[in-house]
Amino acid sequence: MFSEFQRLQKDPRVRDQIRTMYQSSQRFLPSFLSPERFALLSMLLFILGIKFLGLSKMFMLLSLLSLPIVVSLEDIQRGTDMKSIVRNFPKNLRKTVVQTTGFTGVSEKVALVGFAIVVCLSIKILVTNPTPLPRQMTRPPTPVDASSMNSFSAEDMYKLGYDDGIEKKSFGTSLPAEASLILPSEQQGLDANLEGGFDSADDINWQYNSPSPPNSPSSRFGTASMLSLFHLGRTVKNLATGPDGRLNPQIFVANARMMEPMQMGLVGLSAYGLLKAFF
Repeated sequence: MFSEFQRLQKDPRVRDQIRTMYQSSQRFLPSFLSPERFALLSMLLFILGIKFLGLSKMFMLLSLLSLPIVVSLEDIQRGTDMKSIVRNFPKNLRKTVVQTTGFTGVSEKVALVGFAIVVCLSIKILVTNPTPLPRQMTRPPTPVDASSMNSFSAEDMYKLGYDDGIEKKSFGTSLPAEASLILPSEQQGLDANLEGGFDSADDINWQYNSPSPPNSPSSRFGTASMLSLFHLGRTVKNLATGPDGRLNPQIFVANARMMEPMQMGLVGLSAYGLLKAFF
């Protein structure tokens, strides 16, 4: 691999191509900003983007920004001015779609509409924050171990306390160690609750965290849903495209019946992932 890199580095055609791209980039940059400084600034913005947006969203943003450049790369290499690049963008976009998908029945308007949909979905994913996990009710642990207290019935506890009183011992001498952990203030609160029928919840130290609202179907439409939609669209196009490059429902039915089990499984998984985002 290193030898191949050296060969490309010494190739005069590669050098001429890099020189042409360098000169073309100079025309689109301000006079005070050289291509080297622009590359350094782009690297700094990339690092900051990873910190604030995350790695996956940053790569999506780079892909979104590089898409118009890739579509208009031929005009940029020829040194075409900006107005001509913008005017030729629909034609170049249709050409790129035809070369990528192999479907020739795409007009410039359809290509622009598809490009606008991809841009809108990508922006939606970039500006949408990830949904936090729902919080649950938590209760702090109590010092009294109920499992160890269950071995003593109320009659046994009363008898132990009665015997301590007859023998003039201090309160709680014969009681189990866990019972002595109840503080007097907590004991008074428990007594008050027993008298009032547990109408007061002040002495019950519950910490209630309200659950997060249910997610809307649109918030679940993310990168995985876009990939599923792309896979389904490409599969339908391949199955329905005839030899003349046009869609034919009869050819779609015939090709769908001859699909391999692995391909049918992938289509099913893509359909499930797409439906899961809405239901």
